[in-house]
Amino acid sequence: MQAMVGDHDHAVTLFRTYSERGDDPEIKQWAGRTLATLQEHERLAKTTATKVGVDARMSKHDHAAGTKQAKR
Repeated sequence: MQAMVGDHDHAVTLFRTYSERGDDPEIKQWAGRTLATLQEHERLAKTTATKVGVDARMSKHDHAAGTKQAKR
């Protein structure tokens, strides 16, 4: 779930940035139209993560570090 949330966060950032500053008008428009769907998927991923007890705010790196420390 953390990976899914992180991937959606990253995709939303990329699509938002391109829709605002992209250099290809057609792709810029498509990114803008697609952004709302990605944001909804991001929201659903975060909601699901919370429901299954995963801290969606923790990055993949933080999670891996925490898992390593827990094993010690």
